[in-house]
Amino acid sequence: MGEEQIVSGNSLGVGEITPEGKFANLISMVEALLSQATPEDIVRLIAEKVKEIFGTCKMIIYLENQRLPENKICWRGWDVTSTGRIETTVEKAYSRICSSSEVVIVGGPDIVKAEDDSISGLLLEARSTDESLRSLVCIPLQFKHQPLGFLALFFEEDKTSFNIHQQELFKSASLLFSSALNNTLEHQQRETQIQRLNTYYTISSMLNEILDLRELLGYVISISTDALSAEAGSVLLLDESRKQLEFYSAEGEKKEVLLKSKFAAHQGIAGWVIENRKLIVVNNLQQDPRFYRGIDERSGFQSRSMVAAPVIANEEILGVIEVLNKVDQSDFTSEEGHSLASIADEVAFAIKNSILFEYLVNFYCRRRQGLSDCKGCKKPLSSWTPCAMMWGQEQEQSDARHGASFSIASEEDLPREA
Repeated sequence: MGEEQIVSGNSLGVGEITPEGKFANLISMVEALLSQATPEDIVRLIAEKVKEIFGTCKMIIYLENQRLPENKICWRGWDVTSTGRIETTVEKAYSRICSSSEVVIVGGPDIVKAEDDSISGLLLEARSTDESLRSLVCIPLQFKHQPLGFLALFFEEDKTSFNIHQQELFKSASLLFSSALNNTLEHQQRETQIQRLNTYYTISSMLNEILDLRELLGYVISISTDALSAEAGSVLLLDESRKQLEFYSAEGEKKEVLLKSKFAAHQGIAGWVIENRKLIVVNNLQQDPRFYRGIDERSGFQSRSMVAAPVIANEEILGVIEVLNKVDQSDFTSEEGHSLASIADEVAFAIKNSILFEYLVNFYCRRRQGLSDCKGCKKPLSSWTPCAMMWGQEQEQSDARHGASFSIASEEDLPREA
């Protein structure tokens, strides 16, 4: 079996790096890392600096953290057609590498994978795609003992002995990379929270001003597509029979086609959301058996991915808010799904009130007053009770003048203040 070392104080072997050179390299890293804004930028810089300092031909940077939308395997120097064979080994090696804060070195011409050694397995799997590789040097990326991933360097030379300066430099570099990654993730998390709060504030301020249902839903879906950087979106509400879903509002290039469409409430991803009353994120719609293709066929729109959230008020499901296709063609994340669910929760009662208001205006006020006499109701919602009561009082006075008997609507029939 080949040699494996947990190095804590001496020995790795590229060329000698002086203390002055080490210091200059670290200063250069710090300056560069401070200017990076995204995890992708950090990864790119890590690859550049590692190659510059250690001269490695291939490397893997693996990132795994709850603040990331998904785990990332970043390949540098690899033929992309060969990475699939190594990918599962990378994930297995993660826990082994991160169990220590030290440099781990595996190498030697006669290395054999032990059953419990996923790190040796990673080197052997890499060798199966490139026979020239002789050694692997790994170090975890951690910030305050919180794992962020690991950095793995593959060499064509035997590196089972690093000199003390290179080993210290490698550890110092990993600390810098880890700190930069953590700062970037925290910054992105704060930006997301600020954006979400701004979205909620915009929606909350709007809810008190808009009673017209279609106007309200138009604002809601516009804000939702912007917040999730989506190409299109829609709000579907159950009809009176609760057997059909109707596009009440839509955003995107096929908006006009969608606003004329209905489909059975049990069909499609939206039907699944209605039935299960759950949020769903689907990034491969064309392969999902639940996907209803009728709307795409009718509109000519090509749906790739979707986030759909139920609209529920007082345990009553009213419909679904959905957004489709990220503008940059990336996947929707679970965090974006929760953002849409929060928007749905925020507007659910406003939608229910608007539905009630629309029903009362159309089937109570206008029928009682006559379509030509109704001047419409003023906002906010509390203004319609005086409107109905005033009509009753005026009608009673008019009937009294003409000697006719009249009984105004009972209190139960009158619209109530919100």
